[in-house]
Amino acid sequence: MPKDYDALLAEAEALKANIVCMSEDCDIDPESYAATRVAFMRDAELKALVPELVLKCRRLEDTWDPLKSVATGAGSWAKRRSYIASVFAPLITHLEEKLLLARSVPHEEDVADSLSSLDSVEVEDLWRRAIDQSGDEPDHAITLAKSLVESTCKHILDELNVPYEDNEDAPTLYKKVARELNLAPDQHAEQVFKQTLSGAVSIVQGLSGAANKYGDRHGSGRGKRSKPSPRHARLVVNAAGTVAGFLVETWVERQVGKP
Repeated sequence: MPKDYDALLAEAEALKANIVCMSEDCDIDPESYAATRVAFMRDAELKALVPELVLKCRRLEDTWDPLKSVATGAGSWAKRRSYIASVFAPLITHLEEKLLLARSVPHEEDVADSLSSLDSVEVEDLWRRAIDQSGDEPDHAITLAKSLVESTCKHILDELNVPYEDNEDAPTLYKKVARELNLAPDQHAEQVFKQTLSGAVSIVQGLSGAANKYGDRHGSGRGKRSKPSPRHARLVVNAAGTVAGFLVETWVERQVGKP
């Protein structure tokens, strides 16, 4: 089940606010501190980002001595607030980035719904894993994106009883499917459709090239392969999902239209 980064970010902010209150002698919530501390420490992804102050202090009251050592006397509240903000920055920044990543794929469920019409566990799993890994393992997500298009094309070709070779790449498979579904640019006379469908061909060629250059399917020597960033992975994964979903929707429409 995907993590609820909205809730985790709110919990991190509440934990931080609780410690700020401790440092400024206002109302505190010791039980909430203890429960949230344990939850974050049990999370393998987040434990390394939990402030050392929290890791060492089992009770909220135990944070007072470390906070007092940061500053005392006039102006100490501001200094302690600044310190708390700095030690929580890695955790909160990480959660914010995860949240932005999750929100950057607005059509995730739409694509999943479209792909489900193909009734292929493999295709649906490739899409889910590509989305899940685009932040933490962008090179693998890019490889999965290419595999998503290839697998989608092969499943549709199987349904249409059109032969193909197992080693055919995404652009070749896409062109075969496009021809069968009347999506090839030269099958249309109107220029706007030719341009749009030519763009789809270019997208598949581009994501295939990205997988060959940045994906993790092939080994490389030291310093030979550039590491893609999560934004590169999101672009490739989104493009692959759009193309795969479009192919499945078109195939379903053609099946419905058959006598």
